[in-house]
Amino acid sequence: MIGYGKIDTATAGANTLVAGITGKKIQVIQYTLNAVADNTMTFKSATNALTGPMSLSASEVIVSVTAPSTYMTMNALFETNSGESLVLTLLNATQVSGHFTYRIVNDTE
Repeated sequence: MIGYGKIDTATAGANTLVAGITGKKIQVIQYTLNAVADNTMTFKSATNALTGPMSLSASEVIVSVTAPSTYMTMNALFETNSGESLVLTLLNATQVSGHFTYRIVNDTE
């Protein structure tokens, strides 16, 4: 299943983007982030870091780039542990916006 989500938060700490599902992993295929003010973000599988801290200055944008793929073989940038939520953690309580594409897969994939 392919899903699309928005990122629209100004809450410091953990912000759940996609709730975990027992026996499933969430694979992030693409994301775009924009910060209104200086902030540092980390994608996590529940509390486990999937990326390093990514710092954005005011009005700066991050657009991820994925390896070439087709619809059926989209390459993921990173994935959660089985059953864990996809979380975006913010260091500061400033607005971060964007969007992301993900898919849900069995934990055996």
